Amino acid sequence: MKRLSAMHRRLLCIVTLLTMTQAMVLTAAAQEVFTGDPVDPATTRPYPILPGLPLLLPGDDEEFGTADDVINAGYIGDTDLAVRVGSIVGSSVPPPAGAPGGPTIAQIVAGGGSTGVGAEVDLTILVSDGSGSPPYGGVVTDSDLDSRPIAIYAFADLDGDGVVGPTNADGSTDNALERQEATAYVGRQVGSLSAGRHLGSLGVHVAAPASLGGLAVVVSAGVYTGTDPATQYSDGTPIHTLWPYMPPPDPKRVIGNGNSPAPDPDVPSEIEFSPEKNYLPAPDHPLLGTPFAIPTNGTEPSTDQFLSISGAVHAAAFFAEVDPAFFRSVARVWLRPAPSTTGGSRVLVLTAGELELPADATATQRDLRLLPVDLLGNVADPDAGGLSVDLIATPGIRIVAPDTDSDTSTETVILATAVGATITLDDDGASGSGRVDILSGSRILGTLPVTINTSAADADADGALEDGNASALAGDLPCAADDVTTLFPCDDNCGGIVNPSQVDDDENGLGDCCDGVCVADPLETGCSECAVAGNPGPAGGFEKMRVVVRRVSGKPDKLNIRGRFDLGSGSTIDPSIEDTSLAVLQDDVLQYSVLLSSAFEQSSGSFRYRYRDPDGTIAGTRKALIASSNGVSFKLSWKATGVALVTLTQSPLTLDLAVGDDAYSAVRACVQKGTRIVCK
Repeated sequence: MKRLSAMHRRLLCIVTLLTMTQAMVLTAAAQEVFTGDPVDPATTRPYPILPGLPLLLPGDDEEFGTADDVINAGYIGDTDLAVRVGSIVGSSVPPPAGAPGGPTIAQIVAGGGSTGVGAEVDLTILVSDGSGSPPYGGVVTDSDLDSRPIAIYAFADLDGDGVVGPTNADGSTDNALERQEATAYVGRQVGSLSAGRHLGSLGVHVAAPASLGGLAVVVSAGVYTGTDPATQYSDGTPIHTLWPYMPPPDPKRVIGNGNSPAPDPDVPSEIEFSPEKNYLPAPDHPLLGTPFAIPTNGTEPSTDQFLSISGAVHAAAFFAEVDPAFFRSVARVWLRPAPSTTGGSRVLVLTAGELELPADATATQRDLRLLPVDLLGNVADPDAGGLSVDLIATPGIRIVAPDTDSDTSTETVILATAVGATITLDDDGASGSGRVDILSGSRILGTLPVTINTSAADADADGALEDGNASALAGDLPCAADDVTTLFPCDDNCGGIVNPSQVDDDENGLGDCCDGVCVADPLETGCSECAVAGNPGPAGGFEKMRVVVRRVSGKPDKLNIRGRFDLGSGSTIDPSIEDTSLAVLQDDVLQYSVLLSSAFEQSSGSFRYRYRDPDGTIAGTRKALIASSNGVSFKLSWKATGVALVTLTQSPLTLDLAVGDDAYSAVRACVQKGTRIVCK
């Protein structure tokens, strides 16, 4: 798919629009949906007003949240656009799910699309005349909005308070978590109107186990109108359902410079929304604090809702519970609902990416939750037999509890329910690095990297600590640029890369040096600070790494990995007698993993280790090579066929390689190139 590169590098989310094949020149007055709506005398166009909210305009500075904002409660938005679950073909807009007279709230299993699991929920987007007769209005079937594109977004009620978005109705302690609901969408889709409606479907990637009642998901939609679909977004007032934030009223904030040419029929168009930068009033705002919070019970007329249920258990992963008082809303972070340790309530958890422990023996220990997860990384309900996993800790790391085998390096744990188990980890008093592997038989389900330090770690020496907020987890509170000057305790937002400014232009929690123009082009202005840290060693990184996934319809996926890494001083590896594991992760989801136990053959008298299996009996691996001419600098080659990297996208990818107690990791940006996804 051809992309607009300058936009793509900075987007939080990119929506591919359907190709428009017709151009119909119409006057704005002919667009029936605006009949009776208040008109801006300066432009003679209808005002953009969200349903149920007062007129809100950004003032002369064109920025919301400043002193010149205009709030006019004399104008209240009606329902011009409505989302409904199901395929609606009638002439009136029906009630949403959960409302009196409406259907019961549907349940779906998370997934859909290309994930190979779960399902999509059917949706209908309806243009309403806002008449209130019938109660939700009649469907505007005129053709004057035909071919106008629709953006559809799904937002989750993560904390289970019955609304999506911040509100002080339940107190202010959890406002950062509630803001996360409005900035980290859980699904998106696109479409176009025809005779006042669009029939489509939507899949979501975040869910909760059925034992928790699932996860309530609200669906919002928006349409940018205009007199001519051949010059999209140029002169039309947007119409929206209620959103948990204020979508940009100015088309220039949505795509290009607002004067985009007619779409090329051979190249998909692109549209951008940056939810983390859109305006969301403070929860205690006297007029707007709660109205942006969308209820999930059917009482809001323009949106609809459904329940997202976790899929079948696929693996297990380590998580940390989120403390609402010490959480910052970051668009890139995906929180997951989970049962509390007693199973009686809901908590939110965050995937434990890397554990940091002080080298103090028994003085400091860390509790993490080991939870069963589905293919998308959601906490899930195991089947009746539960999920039995083996935990294997490398030397220097101790599994303190549970301890049923009197061996602190291993433990078998049965995850009987979605409550999972609490695992207590500790160090043995010496600094170093290692990991805790989660295995099911010979299959590696996941790996928790562990770093043990005598002092706070700053591996890339850029002034930002890996665990600056001292939570024992690296990356759970990523820094923003302002934190450098305010000395706010936070975690390096781009580990392994020297980025003392901690600049994060799109505010998604990943610094520009690891996400944005500097990844695509290190010579770009402002990228001079982005330098790879010194030589990697144990628990270090790859100096070079490239991952290619080839997908051809009807044929098995092919995975090809090439990389180079250096051993640390005094370190040795021997894949012929040590376990060698490789894992590919993306967006906290384990995409591919393989464990080869002492399976490599060593060429006599050399540092050359080769694995061959034409049948690919272990995770599709047919060839693997780890070789060096000097025992220090190694190259890696790995080929697998028949693997199903079903959810791999263009998000950054993480590759983890472990040989014995030596571990190496890399994060690389990914792009689509025809039938291939290339990460380098």
